[in-house]
Amino acid sequence: MPPRVQDKVRSKDDGKMAIGAGNISITINENLEVQGKTDGALGAASLRGKVEKDELRLQFFPTDPLDKHAMFGMVSGVRKDDRIDARIRVASGDVTVVREADVVLRRKTPAPN
Repeated sequence: MPPRVQDKVRSKDDGKMAIGAGNISITINENLEVQGKTDGALGAASLRGKVEKDELRLQFFPTDPLDKHAMFGMVSGVRKDDRIDARIRVASGDVTVVREADVVLRRKTPAPN
């Protein structure tokens, strides 16, 4: 929030919920449509969206939208060489908890046979 804006509901957020490590896995098909999953501090969620030129845009949907800790939001990023630099922006269903995180997505190399 901007410095002068006072938000009594969000000021109660102690910063302990939805903080920590997580995993993201995405698949980009030949039509540049994207599907994926995430788990970890933000909870289990599905991701879906599209790649246009070098930009990635995904919607972030909780696996259980009725869970009181469910987070909703988006992931956006830009391809740079062999990676995608992205930012996750999510909020709880009642928007009392808001989180952002920068992530780097890299192509998973196949395991040797």
